[in-house]
Amino acid sequence: MRIGGGSIVQVQAGGAPLSASGFAAADILNALGRGQVYGGTIAGTAGAGNKAIAEINNPNASGKTLFVYELEIWVPTAMLVQLVFDGTTLAPAGVPVNLLVGNATASIAKIGGGNQLTPTGTLVKNLPSLVANTAYTFPEGWIFAIPPNHNVQFVGQTVNQAMTVNFSHVEWAS
Repeated sequence: MRIGGGSIVQVQAGGAPLSASGFAAADILNALGRGQVYGGTIAGTAGAGNKAIAEINNPNASGKTLFVYELEIWVPTAMLVQLVFDGTTLAPAGVPVNLLVGNATASIAKIGGGNQLTPTGTLVKNLPSLVANTAYTFPEGWIFAIPPNHNVQFVGQTVNQAMTVNFSHVEWAS
């Protein structure tokens, strides 16, 4: 399925394009009006000899699929960043913010950053070598789905360096 020139990718299918997700770009506005659109910022932290990781996690009991439709990555020093599905979780505890101002509906997603010596998971995409102090924005229409009990991680490939990931997602009943 293609939306706006981009690809829809599903985590549990190992990065294979979705064929029938039930989600379309127009659903973003509908979901926003119902308080089902969220956003957040995650800091992957620097660690001695470790790689920075920023994680979006969909807990097993959520009953919803997260459709991430907007991403921006910022690095303080030039480095390659990898998009990885189902890496060893950091067990994040942060929660994205509802993007419908005044709506108190909490996100089921968990977000957080940290670092690991040897990250794991299925490599989906090597992002271009990012230029220092420059934001890399994913192409419009590049959407991926995170079903319950899965995670997506952004892994910096230069040790001892931090990074920041900004994102928006829709929560859709599975």
